[in-house]
Amino acid sequence: MDQRLDKFNSTQRALWLLRKFDSLNLPNLGVQEKYNKILYYYSRDIEAVSKMYQKNKADPPVARDLPPIAGTYSE
Repeated sequence: MDQRLDKFNSTQRALWLLRKFDSLNLPNLGVQEKYNKILYYYSRDIEAVSKMYQKNKADPPVARDLPPIAGTYSE
């Protein structure tokens, strides 16, 4: 179970797999600890996205083929 969970980079897929293992009702799998680990990684991802947003909200990156200000007309 640990090897499979480590391969997933999506929280949703990891939770799906844990639900499958949880439905087996096998003792000593440590499913609750795995849930806690996944939620820890999820909160870390949320913090990273928040930091990236805060960094770029005042001056967001603009694609090469777009004007620097949306709606700008250039002749």
